[in-house]
Amino acid sequence: MPLSSLRISVKDIFDIKGLPTKAGSSIFAEWKGQVEDTAKYIDQLIQARANLVGKVKTSHPFSPRADGYQSCGSSFSGSASAMATYGWLDISIASDTDGSIRHPAAVVGLYGFRPSHGLIPVDGVLPALEWSDAVGLIARDGKVIQQVFNACYPAVKSPKVNTCLILSDDIANVGSDAWNIFSSFINELERISGMGSKRISISSLAPTQDDLLEDEEIPRAIAAWQWQQFGKLIYEDHQAKYQGRLAPFGHRVREAFKSAQYDGWGQDCLYVELTALDWLPTYREEKLNDKRPPLAKRSNPLNPYVPASVGGCPHIVIPIGQVPFQSLVSNSLEMQPICASLIGPPSSDLMILDLVDKLVKNGAIEPVKTGRTAFV
Repeated sequence: MPLSSLRISVKDIFDIKGLPTKAGSSIFAEWKGQVEDTAKYIDQLIQARANLVGKVKTSHPFSPRADGYQSCGSSFSGSASAMATYGWLDISIASDTDGSIRHPAAVVGLYGFRPSHGLIPVDGVLPALEWSDAVGLIARDGKVIQQVFNACYPAVKSPKVNTCLILSDDIANVGSDAWNIFSSFINELERISGMGSKRISISSLAPTQDDLLEDEEIPRAIAAWQWQQFGKLIYEDHQAKYQGRLAPFGHRVREAFKSAQYDGWGQDCLYVELTALDWLPTYREEKLNDKRPPLAKRSNPLNPYVPASVGGCPHIVIPIGQVPFQSLVSNSLEMQPICASLIGPPSSDLMILDLVDKLVKNGAIEPVKTGRTAFV
């Protein structure tokens, strides 16, 4: 059987028959009640004889990397923490709306793959934003992602791709250690793929800020859509059961839902960030991030996860090395994984995964390990 040797975990927004779906909220689990059916994709994996070992929490576990007090990102962070901790766990399945797989993978130093939109069914998965939700995978080894993907989707026809577009906006901002790693990766990518390459600057192509949505509007869009889909139902159900009392959501969730009651534009929102992303290293204690010097400053006005989310494109995050940083927690030099990513046109999933496989076989990239450092 194709997946009988693999152990998988699942993000706790997927329905598994007989298990509660909590999505990080006991209120949601109570409202949802007993789960009678398993999410369609998880059922496909079980039919392929994958070994489901359990669910992982959605947010804010500790990272095993570096000083032990780094963030794992958000939403899919439980899977990222588990994959970087437990050598017996092979892969984790999750959803990605605007970076929920890719950002934890990039922070922790793992392979994170968001397939083309709509390719993997989202039936039985808690929705966030319908036109952007996708089911994806995270693992220490790109070959495992390819194996699991091919088990259910071996016949996806890929478009022809013949050029690598290399974003040049941030090259001048990258330190020498990180630049040497990235430059070597680019050289190997060009050699192994046989594609021509072209450098482009998003900054020079981007529209003016007046033509773009503000940076707080994508979470408002998600909150508005979630309110329309189930937030309103949870509120009404809770008030009916408990004499009109408000459901005890956290303050930020409550305010987002409150705003969403009056916004009807949730499904029509497009977002591009124009602020620099100073996100490595990222401490779990958020106030430390205001004090730490970043490894690099982002000049590209686009959030790195938006193009694939909006365009429905396959996007894979690839660990390519690690660089030292001075930890504000341990007061010692620690190692931060750094990642590159590949975004292809819609339906180029197999092409991208095949390319990752070639990069591994040619020694350009390698599986990462568990523990404090992603690489030896």
